[in-house]
This record gives sequence, C-alpha cells and structure tokens, in this order.
Amino acid sequence: IIKPGCAVVCAPQKDEVYEVLVKAAEEKACSLYRVDTGMLTCMKNGIRKQSFNYKKYKKLEITMAGKYQADNALTAIEAAEALKDRGYHISEEAVRKGLLQAKWPGRFMVIQDKPMMIIDGAHNEDAAKRLAETIEFYFTNKRIIYIMGILKDKEFEKIIALTHHLADQIITVTPPGPRGMRAYDLAGEVAKVHPQVTAADSLEEAAEISGLLAGKDDVIIAFGSLSYLGRLMEIVEKQKQKGRK
Repeated sequence: IIKPGCAVVCAPQKDEVYEVLVKAAEEKACSLYRVDTGMLTCMKNGIRKQSFNYKKYKKLEITMAGKYQADNALTAIEAAEALKDRGYHISEEAVRKGLLQAKWPGRFMVIQDKPMMIIDGAHNEDAAKRLAETIEFYFTNKRIIYIMGILKDKEFEKIIALTHHLADQIITVTPPGPRGMRAYDLAGEVAKVHPQVTAADSLEEAAEISGLLAGKDDVIIAFGSLSYLGRLMEIVEKQKQKGRK
C-alpha cells in the first residue's frame, strides 16, 4: 500500500516488479528503500542459525532457517533505516537484538533431532516453492520423509507438484475442522505423481509411521496446514518423553 509521502520499503523483487514500485513511489512523492542483495556478504547458512554482513552492519545473526529469511531480515533492516530517517532512534544494538530474537513458529522449525524433524506451514503455492528450495539447499543428500496435511480449499495440486519429487516417502494426514482435506483423498492425489504414499488414520499414527521409516540420518518434514502442526508437536514431545523413561 503506497500512500502519498510515505516511505516505501521494498524486499528483493524481479526487475519488472521493482520498476512498477519505483513508478508508483515517484507518482506519490514517496521515498523508496530497496534491499540491495549485492551488499549482503559473509552469509553462513545454518539450520539453527544464520549470520551475515549487510552494508554497515557486521556479523548479524538470525535463528530462522531458509535463504528467504535473510531477505526478510534485510527488509526489516531497511524498514529500521526508513524510520531512523524520520527521526526515530533505533540503535544498532536494537537492530541486532531484534533480528536475533525474532521467531516464526511453524516456519521450517526443527522440533526433533536424530531423526531430524521439521515443521513448516507451507499451505499455498509460493510457500511450497520456498519450502522446496530450502529442502534442496540444506538436505541435498538426505533421505526425506513427508507428513502432509492440507486444507481442501487450498492449492493442493500445486503444493504436491512443487514438493513431491524431494520425498522418498509421503504420509498424509487430515487437518482438523471441516476444511481439512481427508488423508485418503490427499493420498489419492499424491499417488498420481508419487508411488510411495500412505494415508494415516491419525496424527499419532503419522508420527509413529514416520519414526519407523526414518533412520537417524534421515529428515522428516511435516508441512501444509498450520492447524495440525501444533498438535503434532505435542505428540512428538510426548513420544520423546516416553523414550527418555
């Protein structure tokens, strides 16, 4: 939303998109702050922490995984710069602390080790594309097992198309509520492009099956509707506590 005289903060965009934003900003006499990815250096991409330099800021850290999270962080930095230019006092320490403490529950979040288990609320085409890019970036030589649950009014065909090729095994579940696509229906759609698919009768069963299928060096990725991921986290935590007894 570009209003007359405001500051416009722009995340990385394709050139043709950026040209449209520049024109709109000029027409409404807005100052434009654009993320300059050419100024991003010393990027270290870890699954639990990422660090980088950007312009005058050195050794910044974020605790969220995924290359796109660096883009988000740079956009936040540019927003802080825009506010500073308008008289707000935002120290470098505050910027560092804000980036380090920022959390995004349910977005490529590690909830278990050995086997590693990750949850991600990828429930539309763009999020599925980002998820696939992130899996390929971090887990090139890993065996991947999916737990997949999607709402029936979402772009389930596109989500399947963008992600299925990275998985060795796929387990489908039914998200809660009337909008949840039944596990068996989702499994039928997945089976059109991926032969190794199983419909689970419950989240408990899905967690158990994935645990049996996965070796300690494999990766389980549960994604789709956020509506079931919180419950899955509780189930996994209970299973871990049982294993410690």
